[in-house]
Amino acid sequence: MRGKEFVLLVLIICAGVFFHHVQTGRIGWDWDSEDVFFFGGEEYTRTETMDPDPSEISLFKIDNPSGSMEIQGSDDTRVHITLEKKIWSRDEKRADEIEKNIRLIVREEGGALFIGTSRNEDRGRRLRTHFRIQVPHTSRIEIKNANGPVKLTRAGSAHIYNRNGSVTVVDIAGDLTVESSYADVDVQDVGGRCQIDSHNCAMTVKSIQGPLQIHHRYGKIRVEDAAAGVLIDGSHSEIFGRRIRGRIEAESSYRSIRLFDVADIALTGSNCPIEVDEATGDCRIHNTYANINLSRIQGSVTIEGKNTGILGREITAGTITISSTYKKTELIRFSGLTDIHLENGDILLTPSPLTHSIEAGGDYTNIVLIWPEGARYPFEARAGLGDIHWEMDDPATTEEKNGLSIVKAYADETGRPSILLESKYGTITVKKEAVRQP
Repeated sequence: MRGKEFVLLVLIICAGVFFHHVQTGRIGWDWDSEDVFFFGGEEYTRTETMDPDPSEISLFKIDNPSGSMEIQGSDDTRVHITLEKKIWSRDEKRADEIEKNIRLIVREEGGALFIGTSRNEDRGRRLRTHFRIQVPHTSRIEIKNANGPVKLTRAGSAHIYNRNGSVTVVDIAGDLTVESSYADVDVQDVGGRCQIDSHNCAMTVKSIQGPLQIHHRYGKIRVEDAAAGVLIDGSHSEIFGRRIRGRIEAESSYRSIRLFDVADIALTGSNCPIEVDEATGDCRIHNTYANINLSRIQGSVTIEGKNTGILGREITAGTITISSTYKKTELIRFSGLTDIHLENGDILLTPSPLTHSIEAGGDYTNIVLIWPEGARYPFEARAGLGDIHWEMDDPATTEEKNGLSIVKAYADETGRPSILLESKYGTITVKKEAVRQP
């Protein structure tokens, strides 16, 4: 295919997609407008205000097809509405003609106060409508907006839908639900349940008292100071969490997951570098093709990995269970009942004085154990078609049986935690702990 033919084909495809979206209403287009092919013009602004008497209405439904909203909760019981209409036209007369058809609509319906405009009849016009609204701070708010930012401050509860626009929410006494896309989401100070569904954006969520649920794709998620449980369903989403007191369950792919000062965690990653620093609860992680870095973990640790490197420091757990392949597993200053199985990789263990037994092994696995200084624990190493290097000062017994090398030491230390290391086609080495310099 020649270059010109290829370009023509692309243009035809783009035109077909465009007309399809016009036909289905996803793109507003007014073929009768004299401004269709006019890309210049001046900006004209017209303002309309209203102070309705909402009686005892506490639910406000606000609809804006294309523009922005700023809603402020107040200690005042009055409602004040300002509608700003921005019109792009070749002259002021034409702008005034367009503005006449765009009116503020306020009506009571089904026990709620509806606030909107008549602009649905002119959705193809070159204009934007911007709301500034004051309501009582105990109000329930339902927002539907598109193509512009939404900001809500102080409300009883809220449900926000904003397509192609940012969302900023501060100080919600009750529950909050946000649905948005293609622009940032910033939520702070929610007293109840919080649920956010968004994609292709950066998201910041802080100070949530109730359960937090996030569904997100393609962007960044930052959660801080969550008092209850957190559930994150992410795809291609970078996740950062700090000071999360409830259980956090998170899933993502191809982006990092980093958690600091948390409680219980359950993480599922695909190609996700994972870092956890300071967890007071249990830690369950499933990850593939990316490394895991853990430090200062006080609960039990369970890791299932594939092509996953693992580094753990200062783990004081009830149990440590690790299964992985092809990458190095290293634990430093750890304690707890430990069971490690690794295929085609290296294991390096530097335990604290043992509180429970340690078992580690695998095929095509090299194991290095740094023995706790001055400690004596029943020890056994088994190497199939491999070597065992006992580099301690105390003697050990050696046995060869059917191609299996067996080394034992401190067998008389009965009743104490024990160490069992097993490898096939690998080398096991036991070294003295290096003397630390004062």
